[in-house]
Amino acid sequence: MITLLWILTKLRYRGSYIGFLARVTKTKVGPRFRIFRQARVVNCTIGYNTHIGVEAVVRNTDIGDNTGIAERCIVGVYNRKNQRVKIGNNVMIGTGSIVMEGVRIGDNAWVGAGSVIRSNVKRNAVVAGNPAETIRIRPNNNKIMG
Repeated sequence: MITLLWILTKLRYRGSYIGFLARVTKTKVGPRFRIFRQARVVNCTIGYNTHIGVEAVVRNTDIGDNTGIAERCIVGVYNRKNQRVKIGNNVMIGTGSIVMEGVRIGDNAWVGAGSVIRSNVKRNAVVAGNPAETIRIRPNNNKIMG
């Protein structure tokens, strides 16, 4: 399955990448995505130019364009109510962060490393901590990637 998906992405999307031992199942991907080694992605929708880091686990999630999920993040895994996580465009999620079920992260948001996101994150917000709290709201014109 992984080999077939890797071949299909190489033929269809230039610049896309699925790393060694990464598992991608029941997932729709956009062009120029990158899923790095040993990542697990299940039942997701991934937008244009999205990066999922080493050993990250992402389940039941809709991810927007130009979004980065750093290594060892856990997104939507603790999902007892079967609610999808929604991550907007131009979002950066720091290393080791945990995003709980049903959370919505707005466009242009930054999530600090090691944060635990239990409630929705507003657009342009910078959040960090356990549980995550808003540190500040950034100006509208800042773009993270792309």
